[in-house]
Amino acid sequence: MPINTELTARLGIQHPILLAPMDTISGSRLVRAVSEAGGFGILGGGYGDRTRLETETAKLKGFANRSASASSPGASPSSPICSTLRSKRGRAR
Repeated sequence: MPINTELTARLGIQHPILLAPMDTISGSRLVRAVSEAGGFGILGGGYGDRTRLETETAKLKGFANRSASASSPGASPSSPICSTLRSKRGRAR
């Protein structure tokens, strides 16, 4: 049964569950699983290298569920991590 809150409405999700972008633990498999279960999956991107981030975002390519994002905590908008996120998703968050 979905839980309707302001958060779920804003994010377009069924349950107020957000996956923390935990370093390399929050990989594409976990992001997809949380999103498919009705939560909001966030790919950890601020602590890995660019190659890992490119690999993980490629695994999410074509993923129809829009309740997923990537995180780059502490990264400047001009950093290689943010450049990778923009190229894969169109914008960095």
